[in-house]
Amino acid sequence: MSQSLDQRPAAGPRFTQLQGQYLAFIYAYSRIFKRPPAEADMRRHFEVTAPTVHQMVLTLEKAGLITRVPGAARSIQLLVPPEALPILRPKSMRLKASWNLLETAKKGLFCQLITVPLFKDHKILTQVSGHGSHTIKLLPSLTITEEDCSWIETAFDSVIASSLRCRPDFVDLGAGVRLGRIGKHA
Repeated sequence: MSQSLDQRPAAGPRFTQLQGQYLAFIYAYSRIFKRPPAEADMRRHFEVTAPTVHQMVLTLEKAGLITRVPGAARSIQLLVPPEALPILRPKSMRLKASWNLLETAKKGLFCQLITVPLFKDHKILTQVSGHGSHTIKLLPSLTITEEDCSWIETAFDSVIASSLRCRPDFVDLGAGVRLGRIGKHA
C-alpha cells in the first residue's frame, strides 16, 4: 500500500498535519531508539522552542493521541495505530540538505545507500525496485519465521538510524556513485 506525504487513511484518529508530524516523529524515534523521545529531542527535530514542544505534547495528550506521566522523562506513549500516521518528513535543515544532496546526485540514491549496509552488516539481500525509485524490495528466502521478520525489521531500523547520523561509509559510497566510480573498473 503506498501513501502520499499528505494523506492518511480516512478512518481513524483525527489530527492536524502538524500534530501528525509530531506523532510520526514519536513513533519513528521510539522504533529506532527503543525508547520514547524526550521533549528536547522533539525540539531539536522540529527546530522550535521548548514551550512550543511542551504545548504540543499537552495538546496531543488532551486530544487522546498520546499518554504520558507528567514529570517523568521519556514517558510518552502513542495511542494512535502506526498505519494511521502520516509519513514523517525531514524537518531540520541538515536532513533536508542531506536528502536534497543525495537526490541531486542521483534520484533514489538514499534507497541504494540503505541496501549496501543491509547486506554488508546484516546479510540481508535487498534491491531498489527500479531506477530512481524510493522503494526497497526485500528478497527473503522462501520461508521465514516471525523471528526472522523481527531480525529484518531491527536491521532496517539500525541501518536507517545510522544513515541519519551520516556514517562515513554512506558518505563515501554516495560520493562514489555520484562520481561514477561504483561498478567501473580503473
